[in-house]
Amino acid sequence: MESTRGPYGGYRVSRGIRLPPLVFTATEALGLVMAVLDGSQAAADADDPVGAALGKIIRVLPENVGRQAATMRRHACAAPDRGAVRPGTETTSALVDAIAAQRRVSIGYRSESGRQWAEDVDPWAVVVRHGRWYLLCHSHRANAARAYRIDRIQSVAGGGEQFRAPGDLDYVDLVEQHLGAGWEFETKVVFDTPAMRVARYVKTADGPPEPHRRRRPMRADRHHQQSCDVE
Repeated sequence: MESTRGPYGGYRVSRGIRLPPLVFTATEALGLVMAVLDGSQAAADADDPVGAALGKIIRVLPENVGRQAATMRRHACAAPDRGAVRPGTETTSALVDAIAAQRRVSIGYRSESGRQWAEDVDPWAVVVRHGRWYLLCHSHRANAARAYRIDRIQSVAGGGEQFRAPGDLDYVDLVEQHLGAGWEFETKVVFDTPAMRVARYVKTADGPPEPHRRRRPMRADRHHQQSCDVE
């Protein structure tokens, strides 16, 4: 590497320089393969974009590490998530770029019912939930936070105004709340188990599940009145 004089200084890589090889430990390499297989069942297919990228990484690993990673990739299998929907890479990449730059974008969206519309949004985050990818954003059409399925976004046009995303929000929790709201019929479910245990698996738009107080009738005779006991 050579230094050069100039108004701002700087460095220039000399001709013929070779970068050091990509090095992972065996644990890191196997962990990477496991994570990729867990997220993409087609990663074992060399023709799949993710599979091709994983193959390139494995090929440049040291022989003893690469052999273990290649063996795991060849023999490990994952059951596909039937509810998973992977969005297009170009659409996702455009949204991630807008999030990083904090630039407003115009999107074209198609809902599950087939209704289509266009709107300007301030993209805050991309959230992956149970195999589905969501764009969490501020919708200028609704003047509220919205979570849109990225696989249903038909177009993305950037170059909008710059914005400042709120930094004090739990984006994953906000998506959970959004998905629990706006349904046509209100439903109440009573679980016969402690509320804290239910809260680990069930999210609601109004926050964590509330403890349910059940009233259990008690026996009484004409001389003693006992209305009930509360659990």
